[in-house]
Amino acid sequence: MEQGFYYQVHGFTLYSEIECPALLPASAGTPDLSVRFGSLAHLPPHATHPYRSHCISRMHMLLNIEDVGRFSVKDGREIIVDPAPDAEPKMIRLFLL
Repeated sequence: MEQGFYYQVHGFTLYSEIECPALLPASAGTPDLSVRFGSLAHLPPHATHPYRSHCISRMHMLLNIEDVGRFSVKDGREIIVDPAPDAEPKMIRLFLL
């Protein structure tokens, strides 16, 4: 794994590129879940309806939060965060936790 933080959450090991001080630290190892920064520009902003802030399919969820960013959750194990310009870290964490 790259630089980041490891946490214990409900019996799972979480690797996160985003520091989450409210979570219990864990030893580095093979994570069950991961949170990473990445571009989600290739995904349509509102795939199902122009007024919804989310799009859900069987194995994927896309969440758009104005002034915070976009969150892609795949297979219940991987979260990609594409922060909005000037998004505050505490606001990003709010939607992760």
